[in-house]
Amino acid sequence: MYRIADKKVLNPTVVQLQIEAPLVASKAKPGQFIILRVHEEGERIPLTVAGCNREAGTVKIIFQTVGSSTLLLSKKNEGDCISDFVGPLGVATHLDGLRKVCIVGGGVGCAIAMPIAEALHDMGADVTSIIGFRNKDALILEDEFKACSDTLRIMTDDGSFGEHGNVTVPLKEILESGEKFDMIITIGPLIMMKYVVETARPYNTPVTASMNPIMIDGTGMCGGCRLTVGGKPVFATHSSFFQRTYDQISQDLCINSNPATLLVNTASVYGMNDVTHLGIYDIPMISNIPNLVYLAPTSCEEYCAMLDWSIEQDKYPVAVRIPCNGVVHTTEKVEKDYSDLNKYQVNKEGSEIAILALGDFYQIGEELADIIHKKTEKQPTLINPRYITGLDETLLADLTKNHSKVITLEDGILDGGLGEKIARFYGPSDIKVYNYGLKKEFIDRYSVEDVLNANRINPEMILEDVL
Repeated sequence: MYRIADKKVLNPTVVQLQIEAPLVASKAKPGQFIILRVHEEGERIPLTVAGCNREAGTVKIIFQTVGSSTLLLSKKNEGDCISDFVGPLGVATHLDGLRKVCIVGGGVGCAIAMPIAEALHDMGADVTSIIGFRNKDALILEDEFKACSDTLRIMTDDGSFGEHGNVTVPLKEILESGEKFDMIITIGPLIMMKYVVETARPYNTPVTASMNPIMIDGTGMCGGCRLTVGGKPVFATHSSFFQRTYDQISQDLCINSNPATLLVNTASVYGMNDVTHLGIYDIPMISNIPNLVYLAPTSCEEYCAMLDWSIEQDKYPVAVRIPCNGVVHTTEKVEKDYSDLNKYQVNKEGSEIAILALGDFYQIGEELADIIHKKTEKQPTLINPRYITGLDETLLADLTKNHSKVITLEDGILDGGLGEKIARFYGPSDIKVYNYGLKKEFIDRYSVEDVLNANRINPEMILEDVL
């Protein structure tokens, strides 16, 4: 049983509870959720974590009374108990690398937006918050947003509090003034989030929208939370869950080349680090299923372009690795059309040494190229493979003309991966291939730096091996 440590009514239909759940409080992060049952025979309902006090061992939840279970929960008082409180579940909101962010919340969605704003504020980011409500009576969390926002704009539809209008009015005003954000994070009604995205589109500002589809098991296994975009399925979940669905991907999608988009999250050494949810085994599985296109973006802009293409095209099932090494931006022009399959991108022309750096390891490849250039005074060739599911045999063959060494970098286990395929291609030639990736093993609660060093995925170590 889980005791209610505190209760606060935020407005006539919205309630805030502090639940004593020390284990959940010790691990919960912004963007994650819990599943609770009010009593032993009650339904399971998911609620987003609105904050936690690790010292007190309490987790904050904020909910709107919209059905029988939330009505029962709203009638509980301080000192009462609820039957079950499981979590944290889901992927925490990715905040690494964000220095200037605009949070746009609407209605009870502000309860989900608030802990994200607080976390960004604690990280030292510049936070602009725009929150909107129907009227003054619906207003919640004003003081909390004031405390964590460098700039706060409060909007009401009827003008009874703050400014008159919807949240896109100040957002457009701010963007038109020339202010730039690393990211806009929007949480609220679907129609509100749609117009936030449309408002930001002309300014090429990335937007993360929090979708709240039907939820059944709360782990991503059932597929009930998948979305459709333009009538096409778009499904995102952990890499470790995709790793359990080989038959479904192969039989239901790939045999008939059914177009769909699979967004593979935490498929990285930078992802989840507990042994039951490791995401580093996806490349050998997903990349070897016929008819599937598996893409590995190297930046936020490239990810968005690949995502757009995967939805617009209608020939293939497409999987896209969601970048997991922080928010990395590029000022370089990114491709919009990926229908010319397995066409690698040469970003630096050179000789002697070629570096093929895949996805999240592309930045390591950039650093390695710079070090080799300084050490040898020769520019190595730097290549972004982009495609995990095939080889650019024309480009690989061209490299044999003026290269003697090829280095591959991939954020996953080496066995069955891209590097091994490239090494096999060069088998009959004089090219020497150096594959860098992760050892096939189970690792638990690891330090990313320790794992990278143990596998010599470090520019200085690679330099020692190659030169």
